[in-house]
Amino acid sequence: AVGDSRALAAEHGPVRLHRVPWGPTALILPWNAPSAMAVKKTAFALAAGATVVLKPSSFSPWSAQLLLEGVHAVGIPDAVVGLVQGSGGVGRSLVADERIAAISMTGSTPTGRAIAATAAPRFARLQLELGSNNAAIVRPDADLEQTAKALADGVLKLSGQWCEAPRRVLVDRARRDELAGLLIAEFGRRAIGSSLDDATEVGPVAFAGRRDELVEQRERLAQAGAELLRVTQVPAQGWFFEPTVAVLDGPGLADEVFGPLLLVGGYADEDEAVALANTGQVGLAGYVFGADEHAAAALGTRLVAGEVKVNGASVLDMSPESSQSFFGASGLGGHGDADVLDFFVGKQIVGSDRPGLPL
Repeated sequence: AVGDSRALAAEHGPVRLHRVPWGPTALILPWNAPSAMAVKKTAFALAAGATVVLKPSSFSPWSAQLLLEGVHAVGIPDAVVGLVQGSGGVGRSLVADERIAAISMTGSTPTGRAIAATAAPRFARLQLELGSNNAAIVRPDADLEQTAKALADGVLKLSGQWCEAPRRVLVDRARRDELAGLLIAEFGRRAIGSSLDDATEVGPVAFAGRRDELVEQRERLAQAGAELLRVTQVPAQGWFFEPTVAVLDGPGLADEVFGPLLLVGGYADEDEAVALANTGQVGLAGYVFGADEHAAAALGTRLVAGEVKVNGASVLDMSPESSQSFFGASGLGGHGDADVLDFFVGKQIVGSDRPGLPL
């Protein structure tokens, strides 16, 4: 366990660093990756010596139930891993409980703000991975066809319901309409259907409320003057949202767009592109596309984002040692294996004081 201590260099006597779990930790899980989040966070909590209480989303409760059954099956003692089920009221009661010393949550920004406000009076430790309207900047030297394919892959996989999906594209204004046309053509090539069909490339969104919010956001973009390009051939049965490209200059919507709806806007120069990319609810991820990868990576360092990918939009980390912080409004803390493990423990120094110090 991480709770083991180690000796530190000290000439005058023994000094040790102890890594001590904060205490009982609430794990607030998202609906879009319930199994992965439950398993990873619980595993690291147990490795750190912390007890946990899982609170899955009411939209996807069963994977946490299966995890708890597995915990019991391997003989982990009762009360080391707990589970509560229910709506937001149950979650509010959990994070307000004085016995909960730390809270790790992945989910929406409004929920994250409410958790932070509840935890603040007792200074419970927080790790919050929240929303972000992740921007992609397309440099003038980018191959637009390859860029359109990569962006379509990014925004359509998991029906756009992953935290680091590209949500806004910024391109040289003279090439904006060309890229928008290439994107909607890519959208139209994807097989849309049931998630249970192996041939499906784009499935439905997760539930009715998710689709309704996307429809409302698309309507607001239209009212703001956006040109809407969309795939109209989608199944009649199920929570399907027509994959859409909204063409509109500017930063886009203030609230996170969580689904297969991509905004495409133009910029006059690189400075404007960076300013637009760093406007609004940002901080989690960013993307840069360009033939000169060195220049693209240099541009990526100017984005307010914990992870910036060049010429790609994959879900997985770029390196086994990847680690990123949540910048801006995208949350508190970070992720990467070391970050997740570190969240559950504090550091304590115990040892012989240095003799003869003047202060």
